[in-house]
Amino acid sequence: LAWGSINILSFLPSGYHIPEIANANLSLEDSDVPFYQISWSLLGNEHIYADNSTSPPYPFRTPGEQNYLPSQQRAVGLSLMGLIIVCALAIMLWVVLCRKHRVLMASQPPLLYVICFGAILQCATVITFSFDEGAGLSASQLSKLCQSLPWLFAMGIFISSAALYVKLLRIHVTLQFSREKVKLLRITAPMLVLGLSYGIILSCQSALAPLAWVR
Repeated sequence: LAWGSINILSFLPSGYHIPEIANANLSLEDSDVPFYQISWSLLGNEHIYADNSTSPPYPFRTPGEQNYLPSQQRAVGLSLMGLIIVCALAIMLWVVLCRKHRVLMASQPPLLYVICFGAILQCATVITFSFDEGAGLSASQLSKLCQSLPWLFAMGIFISSAALYVKLLRIHVTLQFSREKVKLLRITAPMLVLGLSYGIILSCQSALAPLAWVR
């Protein structure tokens, strides 16, 4: 760009004008208005682009591949999860119907229900991995799914393990050949305290360092 007379209007976008300068031909050497103090104003409400339209052009950069979870994989995962849950519920129903059998009575049916319930919670963690933005969920909804993951997985494992522990402990106390009646609440008290500590730890994690969805 050489010093001298310059046509300022040739550098203006369509729809703009310079109020301080009446003559479009401005000499950088003779003008009293510094070039950097020229104010720009928009004529009209819409901007006219280079193709003489008011629609903004498409960006030069196309968005990259987001690697959304394919719907086929989501369907397979949710189907397998549903199959496991149905099996667990079927086992619980079978225990209810056959609970008078001597073998099931010795196996302590209430604890069998708890084991099946813990397995259902563990299996439900598949839901937290099965959705992303491609399924139409927002970032806040996906963050809630992420936060539910430790609750479902940790509590599911704890409930199933606690039921097995109480079951074996009750058998051990029974085989001591003592005349004292073994109460279920007495044996489950330590596991209830441990479960409460699980809940406190998970609550602190949710409040202080919650999991969030990040693409």
